[in-house]
Amino acid sequence: MFSARATRAAAQRVARPQSIRTPFQRRFASSESTFTGAENNAFNRERQAVKDHAAATSDLWRKLSIYATIPCLIIASVNAKILWDEHWAHWDHMEPLEERTEYPYQNMRTKNFYWGDGDKLEREGQLPQEGVDLMTSMELVLALLLHWTMEGVFGKTGG
Repeated sequence: MFSARATRAAAQRVARPQSIRTPFQRRFASSESTFTGAENNAFNRERQAVKDHAAATSDLWRKLSIYATIPCLIIASVNAKILWDEHWAHWDHMEPLEERTEYPYQNMRTKNFYWGDGDKLEREGQLPQEGVDLMTSMELVLALLLHWTMEGVFGKTGG
């Protein structure tokens, strides 16, 4: 059933002395056992080795998080700020944008938004980020909560 070569190779692997196989079986053991007596068994030694490995690995990731991630975030933030400033410096010296063509399929609305019609630009051709006085985020959140309670998202107010 088995070839002679496979049987011979398996027999040689089994017949190897214990000292050759020991390093492979104790690959997690980093130090001598601290267990004595009945506690000194393979299960407890391997369990301690796993705990030691976990401690070393968590220490490595803690060091990576502190000494690698934080400097990378700082460098990326500085780069983003530089690019942001270059972008707006470029827009400052550009000519105004040409008027965009309004097509009939754009801005189709069947009803107004609850805060109004949705056209909040102060002048024609204005970019959204130019000078529109927007509510602060807290005022917006409070306005949304008030609207939802009054208009029935959380329950109907009228019959």
